[in-house]
Amino acid sequence: MTPRRLGRKRLLGAVLLGAVCLIWAPALIAIPYTRGPGGVHDVWERPDQGWEFIFDAITESRNAQLGTSQAALQRAQELWAGPPASAVSVTLTWTNGPFRVPVPPGGTHPGWNNVRAIPTSALEWIVDGHVNRGPTQMIGMLDYTHGRATWDIRNRVSVAS
Repeated sequence: MTPRRLGRKRLLGAVLLGAVCLIWAPALIAIPYTRGPGGVHDVWERPDQGWEFIFDAITESRNAQLGTSQAALQRAQELWAGPPASAVSVTLTWTNGPFRVPVPPGGTHPGWNNVRAIPTSALEWIVDGHVNRGPTQMIGMLDYTHGRATWDIRNRVSVAS
């Protein structure tokens, strides 16, 4: 094999590797933001979703009221400050529409007409906490951009027996 052909093969290999990285790099960035309740689940299988995440993250991060986890946790602890619900953590989640709120074993179930959380934007802070000293569970959702509560377990709660 001539040096010229070897150089072309290396160049082609580098171009292909670069293309693969360019296609899937945004998916790798998006994956940590899809793990919460209601998160987008097909990012790895659909690399175009990774690019959609990048677009959403850039457009929604401009002037976001809750741009950091510290700000979101502070807001959550103000809204869910005590009985019956107390906030303990927040997770920024890239959502893709309404989802059924998960309830852990022994957790408090939301009322029958409050079992679906409806995000108002692509990025939402999922608030985890305790209801009446129960297990850690989703107790609320905050809009990333405006800082408003978009779902609250206290609205129409039914306590599981």
